[in-house]
Amino acid sequence: MTQPIDHELQRDFVENDDGYKLVKERHNKMHSEAWSAKMEVLHELRKINHLLLAFDLCVEKAWEHEDVEEDGELDKQLKRLTPDSSDVWFGQYNHAADLIKNQGVEQCKAVLMQVHLAEKLQKEASSHCNSLTAAREEAEKRYRASLEPVKRGPGRPKKNTSDS
Repeated sequence: MTQPIDHELQRDFVENDDGYKLVKERHNKMHSEAWSAKMEVLHELRKINHLLLAFDLCVEKAWEHEDVEEDGELDKQLKRLTPDSSDVWFGQYNHAADLIKNQGVEQCKAVLMQVHLAEKLQKEASSHCNSLTAAREEAEKRYRASLEPVKRGPGRPKKNTSDS
């Protein structure tokens, strides 16, 4: 007859089972990597926000130079402080805005790649939950088997110590 199961002892046995610990460690690592990948999506999205702010700033600065008269007071001050006129600065800001816009498009691609990676890691981590459950069940079986008395196989009968 089998002994009743002490669930606390069984839990301790399972938690200390080498096979279960190995699968659980891998399981936790996979879920941690999936979570980190999701957080990285947010980090990459914030980069897009910063690029948009920089783009807007360049466009705004470019338009400040749109209506500056050549050799007007502001144009003369710019030439005195920098080697370039207002027209050159207008072009420089527009060029910078175009570069930032292109970088924004590339960053959107990076976000999509990161989303794909995060989804893939999440699926892998979720599928690994079944492995963890199976490892736990196997450890529980080993615990229950350890409670069973050792059965003697066929062979010689026990010695009767009273015959000696």
